[in-house]
Amino acid sequence: MGPHGEHSIDVDGRVLVCRVLEAWNVEQARRFVADIQQAVAALGKGSWCRVVNMLDYQLHTPEVVEEMAAFGRWATANGCLCHAFVIANDLQQGQLQRAYGERLPPHLFADEAEAISFCHRQLRAHRSNYSNA
Repeated sequence: MGPHGEHSIDVDGRVLVCRVLEAWNVEQARRFVADIQQAVAALGKGSWCRVVNMLDYQLHTPEVVEEMAAFGRWATANGCLCHAFVIANDLQQGQLQRAYGERLPPHLFADEAEAISFCHRQLRAHRSNYSNA
């Protein structure tokens, strides 16, 4: 079986802006993770953030939660400061809490531009704190 669902990834400085669409299976989740890992590698060393616009996202198979939880661990170990999600409903919020939990709690937004701005602020604050250390 091939992947179900779609995604796109744009880079705004050190913020990956991901848009996820339709219903996903584990193959689509793996394709998404591989594309993010490739984008992170292209950024080079340093901190980064991720915005995920889920406004056009539907449901997914149970294996997707496990795949995204593993990705969350990888992201934390590879410089991700935060995950910001643009969500449409409480069901999505529950899915995110299960996938990311306490390790890297998701920041939730109703607007993509607001989420991107938040991530840029996080990166600036991190650079400022790091340079003052």
